Amino acid sequence: MIDIQWDEKKCPTPRDCRKCLELCPQGVFITYGRGGRQPGKKEEDWVIVPASLFLCDGCKLCEEFCPQDAIRVTVEA
Repeated sequence: MIDIQWDEKKCPTPRDCRKCLELCPQGVFITYGRGGRQPGKKEEDWVIVPASLFLCDGCKLCEEFCPQDAIRVTVEA
């Protein structure tokens, strides 16, 4: 079993960094706006979610290269 935790306090602007999104070979992560889509309003508050966790192979590249040390990957046998 694999668990991925993202610490939003360490990564307040995930859309600016995008390291985990770019480095993940399996495409596990997505970003989405907390405020939902509102016509004429630009979203400012983004979060990162391991939306396709079932694809994660536990390589931990996201954890290793996160400049804010905001991602923890736990792999249990």
